Amino acid sequence: MAFNYPNARRDETKVADYHGNKISDPYEWLEDPDSAETMAFVEEQNKLTMPFLEQCAVRDRFRQRLT
Repeated sequence: MAFNYPNARRDETKVADYHGNKISDPYEWLEDPDSAETMAFVEEQNKLTMPFLEQCAVRDRFRQRLT
């Protein structure tokens, strides 16, 4: 089964500095859950994921256990 995943923008300019160690963080923008860009990306991911989850035979058991 092939999936058409939404594009996730890479920002190659983002670099985190952890005690002098430079670590590339191209998806830092996804850390802001309130940004319009993050919300749009999550919505697209949900459109891909929900049809699969809705067919999951044990979904209700997981929901009951987690809520």
